[in-house]
Amino acid sequence: MQESKEKNTRNIPKMKIATFNIQGGNAKQKKQDLADDFENYKLDAILTTETRISGNEVEEIKTPNGKKLYHYTPGLPERTRYGVGIIISQETQAEFKEVSDRICKMTIRRKDEPNMTLISAYAPTLDMSEK
Repeated sequence: MQESKEKNTRNIPKMKIATFNIQGGNAKQKKQDLADDFENYKLDAILTTETRISGNEVEEIKTPNGKKLYHYTPGLPERTRYGVGIIISQETQAEFKEVSDRICKMTIRRKDEPNMTLISAYAPTLDMSEK
């Protein structure tokens, strides 16, 4: 019985995913650092938190080797302390959905593999004055 269970798990597609609290995603250098990490660690996705990006955006970022990445963020009405997002490569087929300013999800569709849903969520810590 144990052996058949192991065989089933071998067919599950693997993805390399990282999560970064970027503490503001508007700076050009931070965007480039994310692209560098995406390439250096051979990632399939980066989940970002504390982006502080307002407006519904899909922003293109290029890796040092010229690969196109897309950073999806929810449509926040104004500058915020929060914000979440997901970065994927241009080749990835996906559907992005905003849940709130602290939660978003993306369903990734890969050829001949099951769909996979990624969820980026942010729960801020309490300030000393809030404790």
